[in-house]
Amino acid sequence: MPPPSALHPGAPGWHDPIHLPGPCCPQGVLTKLHVAYSRAQAEKRYVQHLLAEQGAEVAAAIGAGGHVYVCGDGAHMAKDVHAALVSLLVAHAGVSEAAAGEQLAAMTKEGRYVRDVWVA
Repeated sequence: MPPPSALHPGAPGWHDPIHLPGPCCPQGVLTKLHVAYSRAQAEKRYVQHLLAEQGAEVAAAIGAGGHVYVCGDGAHMAKDVHAALVSLLVAHAGVSEAAAGEQLAAMTKEGRYVRDVWVA
């Protein structure tokens, strides 16, 4: 059985379809799906908010060798998700902000933190 995995996609509203990437989400691999619908309620809610809410679980997964893949807007979203990852590592892994940044940089070199982003 594969280790637990979670996907945190974002979409503007409830009516917007979430397209799950088939090759990385084969049957039985994805164990949790948390969708951030940014405009479906009065207060905007983004992927970084979901990550912050699940900080302990995300930090534990990273500490256990988990991978983080970020895909989307490189001008805003990717930076905000990166900041959320740093914050949750500080809060739940007990490391400094600098050490959290170094951990994410090391994960990038290892291929465990991958960002596929674009700037319009």
